[in-house]
Amino acid sequence: MQSKKWFKNSVALAWVGVLLVWALSIPAVLHADDGAGTENDNDLNQMTLEELLMLDVSGVIVPTQPKLSPVTITVITQQEIEITPARNLTDLLEIYVPGALFMNHSDGLEYGIRGIISDRKNKMLVLVNGKDMGIKGHGGNTADTEAWDLNDIEKIEIIRGTGSVTYGPGAIMGVINITTKKAGDKNGAGTGGEFLSRYNRVGTWFDWGGKRGSLDYYFYGSVNYASGLRDPRSYRIRGANKYGYWNDGNTSLLPTSDYYQTAMGEPHFKFFADFSRKEWRLWLRYLDSGMPTSGWGEKDQMGQQTIPCQSDDGTCVAVTGIGEFQNLNVRRNRQAVVSLENDHRYTRRLVQKSSLSLMSSDTESFRPDIYSTDIKDASNYNWNFSEHQLFASTLLSGSLFEKLSLAAGMEYRYTHWTTGWGDYRKDFLMGDRKNIVNGPDSHAIKALGSTEALYAGDNGFGMHTVSAIGEASANIHHLANVYYSFRYDRNSNSRNLISPRLAWVSDFHKGGIAKLLLHQSVRMNNAEQLWQQHRVNRETTPERIQGIELSYTLDSLRPMELFVSGFANRMQVLGWNKTLETTAMLGEGALWGIETELKFQFENAVFGANHSCVDLIYWRLSDESDAGGFSYSDYRRPAQDGDGPEIIMSGVGDSVNNWSKNTTKLFGNVYLAQRKLALHNDVQIFWKYEGIHDQLRVVENAVSGTVYQADAMTLVNDARRRHAGDFNLRWNASVGYSLSQQATLYFYVMNIVPIHGNHRYYYDSGSLSGPYPTRIGWVEEPRVLGVRYVINFL
Repeated sequence: MQSKKWFKNSVALAWVGVLLVWALSIPAVLHADDGAGTENDNDLNQMTLEELLMLDVSGVIVPTQPKLSPVTITVITQQEIEITPARNLTDLLEIYVPGALFMNHSDGLEYGIRGIISDRKNKMLVLVNGKDMGIKGHGGNTADTEAWDLNDIEKIEIIRGTGSVTYGPGAIMGVINITTKKAGDKNGAGTGGEFLSRYNRVGTWFDWGGKRGSLDYYFYGSVNYASGLRDPRSYRIRGANKYGYWNDGNTSLLPTSDYYQTAMGEPHFKFFADFSRKEWRLWLRYLDSGMPTSGWGEKDQMGQQTIPCQSDDGTCVAVTGIGEFQNLNVRRNRQAVVSLENDHRYTRRLVQKSSLSLMSSDTESFRPDIYSTDIKDASNYNWNFSEHQLFASTLLSGSLFEKLSLAAGMEYRYTHWTTGWGDYRKDFLMGDRKNIVNGPDSHAIKALGSTEALYAGDNGFGMHTVSAIGEASANIHHLANVYYSFRYDRNSNSRNLISPRLAWVSDFHKGGIAKLLLHQSVRMNNAEQLWQQHRVNRETTPERIQGIELSYTLDSLRPMELFVSGFANRMQVLGWNKTLETTAMLGEGALWGIETELKFQFENAVFGANHSCVDLIYWRLSDESDAGGFSYSDYRRPAQDGDGPEIIMSGVGDSVNNWSKNTTKLFGNVYLAQRKLALHNDVQIFWKYEGIHDQLRVVENAVSGTVYQADAMTLVNDARRRHAGDFNLRWNASVGYSLSQQATLYFYVMNIVPIHGNHRYYYDSGSLSGPYPTRIGWVEEPRVLGVRYVINFL
């Protein structure tokens, strides 16, 4: 034990030494050429109309300069991805995007921006090359956010705030647009690999690009495997006398699922192929990802629970636990996409962009503790289905005059849900209550009871969505660039969805750029809920957000760039209703926030600092809700334990739940020795998770003077003693060295200093079980060492 402790301390001291070298290099960088980026900006300013028409600018569909686009955006480049010690996409968001954070949950890694976070990944669109990758049936954007491999990505653009006008319903929180490397970018081959300690992650990738006649091509493939962190140090509160760390010998708790293991202990795969010729582009992509429940679920012996069930002869059967403890809740996502795209120029002022794509996703979640010792038995699924999409779009954009641009387009999507890839039709299972099956002969029905099941038929069910998009921009004056954008979406099982946006952009030239945005974004319910409600002639109420944002960017004081934004949003919130056991309207509320960013960009270095403050204005529960994860300020949930008396847990506080009101982030990338040596640092400070403290106060107030007080306060005091919701800091660093022009080696460390245990908190849906703070929990993420190499063959 002493030698192990000595090793950990030595590693920490070594990295502190690296950080000192990084800091001492700053003065040398300050004397470098501070004009970096100016030439590129001038190129954009001098672009012709034809060049602007062919330029893809996120958040806008009319031709415009990127700096004038009516959105707030963070761009993460390939170089920043490569040097950053990030496990996946959610890590990158937390490092570079102001205020962004993620939490663990039984449905995976839940990420949030600007105070909006949910128990489903369906409030932010994740796009790959402009195509929506989200699973509409259940789960949302899971495949790309939990995939280990990031080496095929050229850049990631994150639109903070609503983006429905441009990309479609579901962008309540924002948009993540992943742009992959593509044909024409590379001539030759490359390979790379990575090893990450503690998670026992091993990965390798290979790519190859070139040109044959007029055809450009690019291929990419990768495989990643991780056995995960076994027995992670995880804190849970299950109820009276059931709390603490299982690792400390607490027999009242079960072992925690292996942390960051690849799904089912099988590798992740990724394949990408891209072909382009003149105005045509064809790309194909396959992704396989997933993991066990992220630190929230527990291990158990399959079938250990004694639960009545229906057997073939109608008798009641109970399966006893056998074998070693295994991961309970495991999710796996597989996704295949084929997309054909055409960019056609009719005239100097008129361009049409069209696409046709097919996407098929297979998603499954296992919970092998109920009926069978075979993990893939149909009765052990949480869900098991495939989703197939046909998507077609066309967009016409151009300029009538030099100062007036117009764009209009149509989209059509047909989505069908049916049995999973290669599965027997009787294994089909969907629904938040696990209640949608093929028919009365379903293999999954014994986990439901025939009276609760809904029958979709052997071929499943489908929905059509038709959309219309329009946008106009008028460059009246450099102080008056006006944008009006409009989107209409209609799903065969939903109401009309309308998303308008009005923006005023003023370019003060050397005085900076100011933007005023007024917008509305909507999100329809997931397909499971839409289909169920349509069967009883109901139309679900869409989630809606209306907001205003005022921002200012000053980028003329090279090498410094300053950004300040203030926003306020009013929203109607859909979420999981524990009482109704369905996704429903939880309530309505409003929040406000301020974001500040300061960046210094030199020829051989970039340093950034940002701060985000998000706070609640008000929150009111809907009539059918007694609780919700958005805030504890309005709360009226009845609770009791066993045969004890019922008490009412009432609202407290004025904070956004599952959020740190104030978040500060720092990062720096420095290149030395003629850019052969690269040094990276990033720090995220989450000052306080106010919602966790509110939960403790809800319990404390409710149990005062009752028979539950002694047990409940033991749990509350233990959580406070362990700094639940207090100051949390993450500190990562990496060093890269170019061994030659073709080969680069990176070493990195995550969680250098374990302040308060590096708590990665669980998402709190607000559904407290009994008079105890049972939604409080976390995993202590360990210090992790990694090595990565990149080799390019010319």
